[in-house]
Amino acid sequence: MTPSLLVMSDWLTSLRVTRVVMEATSDYWRPPFYLLEGSFETWLARCFTPSSIN
Repeated sequence: MTPSLLVMSDWLTSLRVTRVVMEATSDYWRPPFYLLEGSFETWLARCFTPSSIN
C-alpha cells in the first residue's frame, strides 16, 4: 500500500495541495495520515451524519 500512498502524495504535491483532511473511520486513516503529515497540513475529521453538514 505504501507505493500507492507515495504516488498520491506526489500527485497532491504537483497540484500544490497544502491541506489534507480525512475522515477517521476505524483504523483505515492511520497509514495515509502518518505518511502525509510530514508534507501537508493534515487534519483528521470526525464522522458526522450527512444531515448535519451544510
